[in-house]
Amino acid sequence: MTEELGRLKFYEYKKVEENLKPELLSGLRESPKHISPKFFYDKTGSQLFDQITNLEEYYPTEKEISILRDHINEICSMIGENSALIEYGGANLRKISIILDHCKGIAYYIPIDISTIYMQSSVNRLLNQYEDLSIMAISADFTKPIRIPDIEKFSRRTILFLGSSIGNFEPDELLHFLMNANETIEEGDCLIIGADLRKDSEILNRAYNDSRGVTAAFNLNLITRINREFGSGLSPELFQHFASYNGEKGRIEMYLKVLDNFEMNIGGEEIVFRKNELIHTENSYKFTIEGFSDIVEKAGFKVGKVWTDEENYYSVFIIVK
Repeated sequence: MTEELGRLKFYEYKKVEENLKPELLSGLRESPKHISPKFFYDKTGSQLFDQITNLEEYYPTEKEISILRDHINEICSMIGENSALIEYGGANLRKISIILDHCKGIAYYIPIDISTIYMQSSVNRLLNQYEDLSIMAISADFTKPIRIPDIEKFSRRTILFLGSSIGNFEPDELLHFLMNANETIEEGDCLIIGADLRKDSEILNRAYNDSRGVTAAFNLNLITRINREFGSGLSPELFQHFASYNGEKGRIEMYLKVLDNFEMNIGGEEIVFRKNELIHTENSYKFTIEGFSDIVEKAGFKVGKVWTDEENYYSVFIIVK
């Protein structure tokens, strides 16, 4: 579906929410149970994640913003003139505004996000804030190959993937994702990627178990979404947020812990839940500069620049095709 409203073009690749249902149910059938982290980002989940990015314990947002500000002139030179800025995931307005305020050669901003409602809200705010900005918003699952209309007409294409979301991919998925991105852009184009770095486990565990319980609410919102998608009567009170750093694998592991034995009809199937069972909802890998660089090169890119904050908590990579 395509819709044009003045400076906005909106493309919807099928009904994303409908396509998610079989995948969600499949994960609950398996043992151990799992739910893909892309299911977090309905309207409520996206709003809760926005709150997470402003928490004191959750350092990646402020670290990434400081890196963008410190190196914005170089970033603008990489983006260039008559360019398309393609952003995977819903726009964090604090971050995208830094780029739009300084990089004047952007002909089109192209956000691609799975949460249509949240993306529409962000897009409307950007249209009000930037009177000369044209936007091509695409509702799609960016973990799969996407054809961007008329992408070849721009002099340069830049893919923006911030917020350390790159860490949600398993290593083989990450390589596949980067290879898909490689097919979207041309020689000389680049990706700007935020990647969280390995550090003391206490800092990491605190970031994913905040004192206000916002991350717990974000995780538990998956149960609310299951109820909406399947008309089930699952109670969030039967589950508990659990997140911990696995130092051996270099990742935060997030789960919903089942608090009692029960069965529930979900999508026409009886799903059995066992007390203390852990339903896996997210991995968030933490990288080394060398390790991430190796993956980038395997995907056919070369590392152009790597910037970190003063404490080496976080990194922003410029990778070039």
